[in-house]
Amino acid sequence: MKKYFLYALAATAILSTASCVSEDLDETQLAAKRSGRGFIALNVSNDDALTTRAEQDGPSTWSVELGGQATVTTTVGDLSTRSLAAGDYTVKVYNYATEAAALAANNNYGDAYYSGDLGITDESQKVTVSAGNTTDATLALGKAKNAKFTLEATVPESAAIT
Repeated sequence: MKKYFLYALAATAILSTASCVSEDLDETQLAAKRSGRGFIALNVSNDDALTTRAEQDGPSTWSVELGGQATVTTTVGDLSTRSLAAGDYTVKVYNYATEAAALAANNNYGDAYYSGDLGITDESQKVTVSAGNTTDATLALGKAKNAKFTLEATVPESAAIT
């Protein structure tokens, strides 16, 4: 009887060590964890309602520059699928390389220019990537830096200035 008990104990020990892989991680995350890499899921928002220009492609197509452990240039939409070395990163997002490029776009009628950063102007906002994990980051860009507004108003005759 002791012999069967020892066999059962040995089988349990072997099975328990073989099942140490977390089921919460998919194959991509497991590979990243093994190589000391992780991901950034970046949510970028802008305030299109305040601009008077035609609506442009959404933030998922905008450029992202990462600085830190590695320098990476990609798009907001593709960033979450790129594994990055663990560490701190600065993040810069923009839809045109410069404001002048945005103004020259659209047959010189111009497009709205958005840009913003995390960690470049404020060190406490750096994004930290850890091995095997996805770090969520949010960047609210607000209104376009070159937004133009038109205000139309009518003044009642009784309020005329004399």
